Amino acid sequence: MSSYLVDSGITVKIQMSDQTADVTAGNIIGFIGFSIFTLIVITGIFVEYTPLFNKPNVSKESRLEQSKTKLGLFFLSFSFTRNIAKMFAPVKQANDDNLVILNGIRCLSIMWVVVGHGFMMDLITPTVNLSDLTSFIHPMWFAIIPSGVFAVDVFFFISAFLAAYLMLVKYFWKSGLNFVMIYFHRVFRLLPPLALLTALYLTFYMYIGNGPIWFNQSQTAVELCREQWWYNLLFINNVLPSGNPSSC
Repeated sequence: MSSYLVDSGITVKIQMSDQTADVTAGNIIGFIGFSIFTLIVITGIFVEYTPLFNKPNVSKESRLEQSKTKLGLFFLSFSFTRNIAKMFAPVKQANDDNLVILNGIRCLSIMWVVVGHGFMMDLITPTVNLSDLTSFIHPMWFAIIPSGVFAVDVFFFISAFLAAYLMLVKYFWKSGLNFVMIYFHRVFRLLPPLALLTALYLTFYMYIGNGPIWFNQSQTAVELCREQWWYNLLFINNVLPSGNPSSC
């Protein structure tokens, strides 16, 4: 039992749950998998800034990609700093069919959406002290958070614009449109991060929070996701299961 004193002088007592999530074999496998992934990302950063996995007798004037072995290129593709730099590159690269800077704006938009959703979760969970909430929403900068609904439109508009731009480039200046490859390209780009996020949700979600209702809510959500995760990976979770949207 925990007690909290609010500004009005009223003491609020909340019964804290002592339930904890059990660690399963799947959780352990997930922990190991994400640890390996983190190690690959860190190795990619070292490959980018050190001679690690350099080809023998490579000249210093060679481009980074040309100086690395195939294994080095694999790790380099996971370099966090390199990918961030590409995401926010201000200039369109030569022989590049993408408007790179728009990807940075799109990333900022989705981050804005995530912040807005995070605050929405605070609104539907118990609040210990309403005066703290009032002081939080009073400053002018707080208007950024509820304005996240506009970031959704920005994200979808830029995504559709980039997709249409690439299709037009392929149609007018290259070999024409191949709709099978277009869909394959989209699935190949979306499926790995979606699968990674789903695995992250199933593995870590129950362990990242606490509170009187956290365990019951998180356990219910994760158990439902364990039954319905494949709807997400098939991109049909908006329509199936009928009347019971996927929890993942």
